[in-house]
Amino acid sequence: MPLQPRHQRCQEALNQITTDLAAQAEALGDGLPHEESASNTATSSAPATLSDFVVALNASGGELLSSALTAEQALGRVFAAAGTSQLLQAQNLSSAAGSTSPGSRFLPVRVDFAAPKGPECKSVLEPRSGVTIDSALRAAALGEQQAVYAYQVATTRLSEPQFSTSAALLARHQTKLKVLNEELKVRCLPQAEAAAGYTLDPQFTTSPAPALAALEADLTRLYADLAALSSAPVVEATDAPAPQVPVDGKSTANPTQLRQISVSWLLDSASTEVLWGGSISALSGLPAS
Repeated sequence: MPLQPRHQRCQEALNQITTDLAAQAEALGDGLPHEESASNTATSSAPATLSDFVVALNASGGELLSSALTAEQALGRVFAAAGTSQLLQAQNLSSAAGSTSPGSRFLPVRVDFAAPKGPECKSVLEPRSGVTIDSALRAAALGEQQAVYAYQVATTRLSEPQFSTSAALLARHQTKLKVLNEELKVRCLPQAEAAAGYTLDPQFTTSPAPALAALEADLTRLYADLAALSSAPVVEATDAPAPQVPVDGKSTANPTQLRQISVSWLLDSASTEVLWGGSISALSGLPAS
């Protein structure tokens, strides 16, 4: 199949960005003051060139991701979803134009987060049911456990250079699982333990790339939930009985980076989804409207 002319790829990317920016503005403006926000930074200054637009879009995405680190509850999810999309759109547009992608402090995505510290748990607590930080964190850990297994299966079916790419991503998912289990441990919640296996779609053996793209899309939704339910910016809490003595009404556990983890790994999974042939969503990790 012949490659599209560069100008055609750029135009298609710009058309998609225009549609997505409208969806992002609607999501970000829902219940918020009608003021200029990071979502329209990319267009408000009327960039003179395509390169200027890419830089503005990249900066807007970075601002939204920065806001996601400290925003309250559901806003953390919306900011993270829109910021992820804009950052990836800026990369895609620069690639279509044959130019170098602008840098971002959010890229490359970090996975080596330090384990949180807290008193040793005397017992394992039952996760709270419903829409809680307990359930969101455990769902993310279980999602990463399944991702590790899926990558182990898929990697052996790939040839170079996809084999090396998949092997590196397998290692990243193993690191993420370890970090999330440490976050569960400090809350005295059950960790995601290794399973004998999972029932996978046959695509993981016949056409691994699209199957892995779908798996990463599932992970974006888990991290979007985690961004909404994790506290910002410092101390996470659980309503379950605490195994340590409270200090000023707060747990002495210090899982300080869960919001940063959720925002970063939402971006990472969305980026990896695109790497395997998936598309960039207008609001990464959120259901399509």
